[in-house]
Order: sequence, then C-alpha cells, then structure tokens
Amino acid sequence: MNFSRYRIALGSSVLAMLPALAQAMPAEELFRRISASVWVVRPLDAQGKSLGTGSGVVIEPGRLVTNCHVLAKAAAILVKHENVSFQAELEFPDVERDLCAIKVANFTAPAVQIAPLDTLKVGQKIYTIGTPYGLEQTMSDGLVSALRRGREGAIENIQISAPISPGSSGGGLFDEQGRLVGITTSGISATAGTAPAQNLNFARPAQWIFDLPERGRLALASYKKPASTAAASGGASAVVAGKQHLDAPMLVSKTWSYPHPRDAATFGNVELTFSTARVHARNARSSADGTWEIRDDTLCANLDSPGWGRLCFYLVKDGEDVQLVNASSGIRSKLTVR
Repeated sequence: MNFSRYRIALGSSVLAMLPALAQAMPAEELFRRISASVWVVRPLDAQGKSLGTGSGVVIEPGRLVTNCHVLAKAAAILVKHENVSFQAELEFPDVERDLCAIKVANFTAPAVQIAPLDTLKVGQKIYTIGTPYGLEQTMSDGLVSALRRGREGAIENIQISAPISPGSSGGGLFDEQGRLVGITTSGISATAGTAPAQNLNFARPAQWIFDLPERGRLALASYKKPASTAAASGGASAVVAGKQHLDAPMLVSKTWSYPHPRDAATFGNVELTFSTARVHARNARSSADGTWEIRDDTLCANLDSPGWGRLCFYLVKDGEDVQLVNASSGIRSKLTVR
C-alpha cells in the first residue's frame, strides 16, 4: 500500500460514493474473497516458543497490521495461513492506538480495501474474521453497536455485537462490501461479583492505518533517545542514575508492583497492570482504571477514579537493581514485574 496514494483516494468523491454504489455480498462470498487476507500472528520468545496467538490483516503485499498487544514480549514473529508460514518483523509501532505494522519478505497475499471511517453507521451489518482461541479462519457477524468517541470527540473505538475471543486481536472487521472498517481489539469480560458481559466487543478504526508510518517513526525515534540524568525531589538522594529506556510494547500485559508511596503498611503494594491503552491499578483498599502514556521516558498512569489521580514514574539502574522512581515525590522502590 502506498499510504500517500491511499490517503488521496480516501478523500476522493469516487470513494465517497462507493457505499451507495457497492452491493452487499452474501456472507459466503465475502468470506471467499477476503479470508486469504487474514492471517494468524504468532509471537515467539527468544527460544522460539509460542507466546500465544493473534490475528493480522494484509494491507499490502509484504505488510500486515495487528494489535501491538499481540506482539508484547515477542523476540520473533511468525505469520501463518493454513500450511504456509513466514517470519515477520515489527515495522511501525503505535502502542497508544494499539496498532502495529509488521513486514514480511517475499509475501504476496492479497490486500484488503480500507473503507473511510465516515461510512460506518450504528446498526449496520459487519463481519469479523480472526483466530479466536487458535481456531484459524473463524468468521462471525453482528452489528455496529456504537461509535465510541474520546475526550476530543474523535471516534476511537467501534463497539460491535459480533463475538470475538482471545486470539481474535488484530483480526479484521469488515462491512458488507468486504472492506476493512476496523481491527478487532478487545472485549469486556466479567469481573468478580459481576454478571458476564454479553457481546461487548471493540475494534480500532481501520482508517488509523494510514497514520501508522508517521506515528510509528515518531514512536521508534522516542524509544531510541539517549539516556539522560535526572534529579530526584522530595528529600530523596540528590542525583539518581540515568533514566532507563522504556519500550512501550514491553509494558503491555505486565504488572508493575511497588510499595504504596503514602502508607505501605496500610495499603500494601500498588499493582499497575497495562493493557493496550488502558491501565488498572489496585491495592488492599481500592482499585482504579484509566489510561497510560510514555513521554520522554516517563511512564504516566492517568487514573480517573477519585483518590488516585495521575501517577508518573521512571526507571533507574542502581547497580544490578532496577528501581521505579515516583516522578513527583522522588520515592524509589525496587520494581517487581510479572
């Protein structure tokens, strides 16, 4: 895909007319046409052991898009379709939006067509194709349940009624013309004391794919910044070791544990668990949810529940020990990651 060329195409009047001109395909015909463009994505550890299963969608020969959280902890990436498999590598990461482009050499699988975001309407029929629980080439259908907007009013999540399960992450969300409208990302599961969620599933807008090269290059540049030194505040030692490199994909699906900065004896450890753009914090007394971000090698958890607020940290190296430093108080603690 030539990203610039397709940006122009998205704004053209011809493409804008496609929803009215194109005919809805029967489900079996839609699957026949686009199933070859949805692949299994398998992250591997340094020993070549599988770390799980996700899905990916071909957007041009040699390039697929998946969710970044599928690739967390991966030392290598394998993409597979039926009996064919290829080695892949990360190309453009956009962890904030949970979209990552991966490239594959000598790869000629057919690419999908991406639909403009403004063609999506609540109530329209959609289809998903992915690899739930490792079951390759699984198709399901449903409706666009809602278009969820962020704080600035832009659509950030497509809520769908089509069922998806672990392994569907990174799969394709298609309209009735077989055009890609989203990348399936997550679902809401039951938590302790609550009833099971019923088909509350989400996808990221496919149109975000056109922003991947620019956002990915900026992300890669920020990851490669040289380490800097910083002074701790709040009575801690005057100078701490240089900030450590924070690799955003490696934060996802991990829990960071540290003693509560105000009253560890009462509250015990605080545990921050990161998943795509969300963060969940808990201790002995309460819990909170919010978002997270990395800016200049500082990790911030923006917890929107009362009493939690914004927590910002950075990592330092102290001998052989890696420590978490509260950017506000300067309180340091040994970091436990699991």
